[in-house]
Amino acid sequence: MSRPLFSSTAIRRLSQPQTCRLFSTSRPALRLSAFPGGEVVPRRPSTVASSAAPFKLSAPQSSTSRYIRQRNACFSSSSIRLATKVTQNPRTGDDGQSLMIGISPRAVERLRDITDPTSSPSAIKEENPYHHLRITVTSGGCHGFQYMMSLEGACKIDPEEDTVFEGEADEGATESAGEAKVVMDEPSLELLHGSTVDYTTELIGSQFKIVDNPRATSNCGCGTSFDKRCGSKEAMCILIVPSLGTLFLSVKFSTLADDTRTSQQDNATNSTSLAMIGQIYVEKLSPKPAPANPPLPIIFIAGMAQTGTNFLDTPDGRPGWASYFISKGHTVYLSDQPERGRSFWFSGQGSMGYVGSPNSVSDIFTDVANNGNQWPQAKLHTQWPGTGRIGDSTFDAFYRSQVQFQTDNFISEEQNAQAYSALVDLVGDCYIISHSQAGAYSWRVGDMRPDLVKGIVQLEPSGPPFTFRPPFGNDPAFAFGLTDLAIGYEPSAGKNAENMETTTEPAIDADHDECIMQKSPAKQLTNLAKIPELVVTGEASFHAPYDYCTVKYLKQVGVDVEHVDLGKEGIHGNGHMFFMEKNNLEIADRVYKWLKKH
Repeated sequence: MSRPLFSSTAIRRLSQPQTCRLFSTSRPALRLSAFPGGEVVPRRPSTVASSAAPFKLSAPQSSTSRYIRQRNACFSSSSIRLATKVTQNPRTGDDGQSLMIGISPRAVERLRDITDPTSSPSAIKEENPYHHLRITVTSGGCHGFQYMMSLEGACKIDPEEDTVFEGEADEGATESAGEAKVVMDEPSLELLHGSTVDYTTELIGSQFKIVDNPRATSNCGCGTSFDKRCGSKEAMCILIVPSLGTLFLSVKFSTLADDTRTSQQDNATNSTSLAMIGQIYVEKLSPKPAPANPPLPIIFIAGMAQTGTNFLDTPDGRPGWASYFISKGHTVYLSDQPERGRSFWFSGQGSMGYVGSPNSVSDIFTDVANNGNQWPQAKLHTQWPGTGRIGDSTFDAFYRSQVQFQTDNFISEEQNAQAYSALVDLVGDCYIISHSQAGAYSWRVGDMRPDLVKGIVQLEPSGPPFTFRPPFGNDPAFAFGLTDLAIGYEPSAGKNAENMETTTEPAIDADHDECIMQKSPAKQLTNLAKIPELVVTGEASFHAPYDYCTVKYLKQVGVDVEHVDLGKEGIHGNGHMFFMEKNNLEIADRVYKWLKKH
């Protein structure tokens, strides 16, 4: 399942301008930007000794030196930069100049305090987990772009994608065993090089912020959002509203009996009529102007009862995955499946189905933990924005977006396979990101267009192989393992999968389902074997007990697949609709890193 657009804007104000305070004798908690996975740093301890203090205490400062430091903090938006060096992956711009940032003395001192391995951020943590400050730029915020900041451990640094900067301590700085390291990925560094990372103390909180950004035309007073300066020398400038194109992509004409038509003229003159069926509505959204070396475009395919707009933003109005990937330079294609949403419904084909009752949708998708005995992991669900129940504005917006869908799986799979193969022909080399029910469709498209589809990202795909699982029963399904209709096995599985032989393997533990696999030797999906795949599973979703079976089966049939089990990667609390949940952009970032490598 997936979700359409609910809000007219993908921008939300992050905070209001702050006021500075003089003569403060203590520092409040560090306030980070709203970055998925970001953590709030505990208050810097008082200079009064305490046996319960979680951080190593600094030497007491005189009131005069404290006054001078605080006066400078209030009346200067940034300090003079000390020497900053690159310790990993130095980058250069199109002009051959090094891409650098500065780290102010205040930021250096605070980072060294936070990352001091001899201190702990709280009384309940024995070791300090913080190693560096990560700064990422995404679309959104009050001015079009926003700075996202989070404290991370050393294990979060990508040796290929990330550039690491380290600032030198001031001569008069307090001794600390910590390091002042700032980490950025390449797209963020391209937008921020020449800027300074600063640390300010203000009336209602203290924060790291970006100052003196030469590529910004205006900034929020909060220091978390900015406008991008567009010019001929800039490599890329992403606008909030990208260029947009729409089309209806038709697949074929079919001859149908007149009793399936509604036209009185057709019924009066013909016993059969020619009709167009299986067409899809497609929106093309591109960064404007286009980057010099754009990454491959992405085709999104939504799940059951959803439309393509569900990737545009979230039910509570935050930026969605389309905005995120456009900000990374991708052109994205959002579409409505055949006989879904804005794509034509031909009433004589199959039957129309509707999403379940509001309570059933809440139980399965949005308020899973409240009915936590449905599957073992359900009680872990925490990431849906709002209550997930009737009367909550976010849930009501989500439920209003549900649309009709074709209930005949064979008609739906065939129409989708043909329609999206035609779209791939039009787009050329591309990635496909599909959700839930659409998993079978993207596998069919990959099998039909193995030389054009360069990667498939499956967001909890249809499955597991050969069967349904709760909460949708235990009936046999997917006769060809991954699909209901024939797909290219070597040797052949037969026209009706009569050559498929299966065996059941026990579950890995009590919290997971048993897996149905092919008997050895397994038939191979030789076309899909050419396409790398990523399967993403939410920690609390009903897919959590069985997506590992789908991954295991893909490996058995020769597919190069990676499984991102979000909970095991430290991304917790997600259900089946994780791409619209509170940490949706953190998950998008994980997918983006995989795409960059493929």
